[in-house]
Amino acid sequence: MEKSKRSLTRLSFPTGYKAQEIQDSNVDVYIILDNQDVYYATFFTLKNIQKLMSKAGIGSAEGCYFWVADMVIIESITLNNIVVAIQDLIQSYSIDKALSKVGNESEFVSTPSEWLNLVEVA
Repeated sequence: MEKSKRSLTRLSFPTGYKAQEIQDSNVDVYIILDNQDVYYATFFTLKNIQKLMSKAGIGSAEGCYFWVADMVIIESITLNNIVVAIQDLIQSYSIDKALSKVGNESEFVSTPSEWLNLVEVA
């Protein structure tokens, strides 16, 4: 049985999307697919992970390791890089392995306009 292809329709940035320091940043994203499935991800740059690890006790035992559930590492925090990464995860059927499905859109909002900092992609 062939899996049906899903596609990205919208992104919601609960803390806002501020691309000020694109090489040293992280951002939380709700990913809304065309079938109304919602996934959650935090996008990091390598430089940001290095900075966080250098702060003792941040996400690790005295900075010897770093982990975050649903982490995706990208070169720079730009909307284009975020969209490209998500679309690749969807097309390669990896989204269910890499990210947590947090529910259906109707469980979060009654209308799409209620999402915080919504970006239409499709």
